[in-house]
Amino acid sequence: MNCPNCNELVPDNNYKCPHCGTVIQPGVEPENFRQPARKSVSGASKAIFLVFIVAVAVIIYFGVQRNKNKTAPDTKDTASVTETENSATTSDSSVSDNSGTGSSTEPATATPSEPPAANSGDSSYYEESGDEEVAKVINESNPGEKVDINNFVKKGKISIFDFYSEYCPPCRQIGPMLHTLDSQRDDIVVMKIDINRPGVTGIDWGSPVIRQYGINSIPHFIIFEANGGKLVGGAAYQKVIQLLQDAGITD
Repeated sequence: MNCPNCNELVPDNNYKCPHCGTVIQPGVEPENFRQPARKSVSGASKAIFLVFIVAVAVIIYFGVQRNKNKTAPDTKDTASVTETENSATTSDSSVSDNSGTGSSTEPATATPSEPPAANSGDSSYYEESGDEEVAKVINESNPGEKVDINNFVKKGKISIFDFYSEYCPPCRQIGPMLHTLDSQRDDIVVMKIDINRPGVTGIDWGSPVIRQYGINSIPHFIIFEANGGKLVGGAAYQKVIQLLQDAGITD
């Protein structure tokens, strides 16, 4: 509207003319002229707001994808671990008491296998050849009980003491080889110790002779060298394998 005094244009929300100071409508209170000014949103503001919304959406999307990748199972690593465990299991050449206590009467990893039946044709570990001095069972009359192997050491010869059980497949496998080694080499004497007490089915991990020598896996070897040296455990086992290989009994 125009000012009635100076005829200059005056905004509708002005109480007084900004040009001459004349009150535009004397009967109206000044607060009635204080109408809020309308704000317009410019094109630049709209563009900035849109860019902000897109950026937030992108951040949320990649955050969700990252969480999915963290929770997804790594099938490659799982397959590798499984393969390693399987190869470790198949490469074991002895039967162990995994309980670590030596008090169990059963092997912890497998059901004990039955000994070969009589006259089955199996060249079993505990089968004698008729020559009592070849691979002799020195505790045959008292199996599973304590025995002092020092009383059976042959001076000037390699004395191999093999602790075995008729329920141990690796024992039955290596038994005939040791029998052959003993019969072929005059400088070697093989003597066997049965760890199983009568009436115990399965490997007798709790027998007195097992506790006497602290045995937790079989076949277990103790070797007295001709020069007086002594080998036990892993070193004795490697020595037996080397002797069998040198004699051409095994590869």
